[in-house]
Amino acid sequence: MTEVRKIKHKSRKNKKRRGNPISRGLAKVTDSLYSVASSSATGRALNEYDGGERAFGKSFLLGKIKTFFKNIDTKKLKYAFGKSVEQSKIVHVYSRIIDVLLTSLVRQYGVCVFSLGLYTLLIYFFGSYAVDIFDVSLLHFGVGAAEVICSIPMLASRKTLAAALKESRAADLILFNILGISSESLERERGVSSPMGVIPIILGLVAGLATTFISPVTILLSVLTVICLCIGLCAPESALVLVIALSPFMSEGVLQAAVFYLLISYILKVLRGKRVFRFEFTDCAVLAFAVILLISSIYSVSPIISRSYAPVIATYICIYFIIVNTIKTKPWIGRIIFSIVFSLCASVLYGIGQYFISKADFILTEDMIRGEALRATFVSPAVMAQFIILFGSYLIAFYLTHKTSFVRSGFVFMLIAVMTVCLYLTMTPLAMLCFLISLVIFFMLYSRRTIIFVVLLGIAIPFTKFIIPHWLGAKITDYVNLAKEQVIERANGLKTSLALAGDYLWGGSGTGTFSYLYTNQVSGTADSAAYSYNTYVETLTELGIIGLVVFLCVVFLFFKSNFSLFAKIGTGKQTVYSAAGISGLIGVLLLGFTESLWTDTHFVLAFWVAMGLCVAMKRLAIFEQKGYEEYLLGNK
Repeated sequence: MTEVRKIKHKSRKNKKRRGNPISRGLAKVTDSLYSVASSSATGRALNEYDGGERAFGKSFLLGKIKTFFKNIDTKKLKYAFGKSVEQSKIVHVYSRIIDVLLTSLVRQYGVCVFSLGLYTLLIYFFGSYAVDIFDVSLLHFGVGAAEVICSIPMLASRKTLAAALKESRAADLILFNILGISSESLERERGVSSPMGVIPIILGLVAGLATTFISPVTILLSVLTVICLCIGLCAPESALVLVIALSPFMSEGVLQAAVFYLLISYILKVLRGKRVFRFEFTDCAVLAFAVILLISSIYSVSPIISRSYAPVIATYICIYFIIVNTIKTKPWIGRIIFSIVFSLCASVLYGIGQYFISKADFILTEDMIRGEALRATFVSPAVMAQFIILFGSYLIAFYLTHKTSFVRSGFVFMLIAVMTVCLYLTMTPLAMLCFLISLVIFFMLYSRRTIIFVVLLGIAIPFTKFIIPHWLGAKITDYVNLAKEQVIERANGLKTSLALAGDYLWGGSGTGTFSYLYTNQVSGTADSAAYSYNTYVETLTELGIIGLVVFLCVVFLFFKSNFSLFAKIGTGKQTVYSAAGISGLIGVLLLGFTESLWTDTHFVLAFWVAMGLCVAMKRLAIFEQKGYEEYLLGNK
């Protein structure tokens, strides 16, 4: 009886709490505001994506294409073509090499590593006595000694590489969990011709002697690159995770080569019939924008610039199609989100290190410090700020969904604080403002009660000057003054940009030619840099009015697609990462009115990755909901 009374007492307390008139009133206000917003003309336009898809599916042109392919037995054609590719000599040689590598004994790799370390040490000792001949350092000694030590357990192993990887905890974490490689793909039967004989010793000898004129770290990175290439051919999705995670630390040439290789590996999988490629409503707009980019590079005021820039951007746009066609499950979406968070945190920590330790020697990049502004491997601090705005909400969403322990939550919270400090140190107040706007949108999509907090914060802002310290108020004042100076600078640059856009309004000047036009036509008449300070005016200048309209259609269809998801499934924890993606893109698109988003190809890749991931999450959520609804209908 006493327990029953306690339960009744608790239920009465809960009823009283739910019946609080203030909380009930605020809840009604927020719910009514969201209801009015969703039922408004703008809300209905953004929430009716399915209608556009149905109209697209019933379009005349698409109907003719479907009729054409119905008259052709495409299944037999695909099977025959895939079989011919599968049985080709290139695929056979590649598969044979992978089989030999996986079925070889770990001790054979140990022999190669031991030989490499031994000859690296010999080069170090020999070069120490022949300084005028060889240029060696302690790096040779450290890497060589580490290789010799690591080779000892490898020499004692009697397992094949495939068996050792399946039993290794590190391989289980990196290969199977993070990269998503299937453990069944490592199952191989050891053949008679698997032993490699003296090849490991020769490879170690050649690589060790090569440290005479090549850094041993470069050799190790080359080996890792070969491994990544093999992973890319086996699983393009795993290579996609690697490219996204390491993209901030790749030079432009390396990043372009990595993305192109990823695209080739995906196309080979499609040709072999192991991956699919489908178009939907939004995909057609993205494809149209890529086609306009390529066509604009042909009719350009500077064909050399356009024809070297347009293929790179078009290749980066292909990342969007790879994501929406291959990332179709929650585990893979989680891996892409993890790679995004990793790239953000790594670049932020690296940038903070560059800011406070400007004279440090870095292995991955050299001479990255220019003045006092913060940067990682991007071309300017503004690009670093754009990167934080685009992906910062993912880190906050990761914090909200992974509160499993105090240590983990504290660590992620510390990363968020470091990211905010990093954004401040870029000295771009307009980027900070757009980041704050994106956070407000994110939390409004995450919780409807956010609007109450925003109202209360707006009421409290005039009274903050009586609370904050004097030194902090002075910092805020200086930051606001800097923002005013940047607004004036961008307004002056925008006038010149609009004048250029008027000259090339219809046909466009060509992809990537804005800086060329600015330098040749405005040089000497303006002191500002050769930037448009407005992404949309730059797009209008380079691609003409048609290119700008198509780009805005891509943006509109993207928002329409994601807001339709929120209208069907609702907001909250179930769509927290979709909210993070869309709020980050809203932030950078707002910043696009005062900055050029296409100055660094690293950010161009990140932009299409963010857009592709949001579309992939939307399609997965709608697919799961449709499947559940069909299940309910079938069981009535």
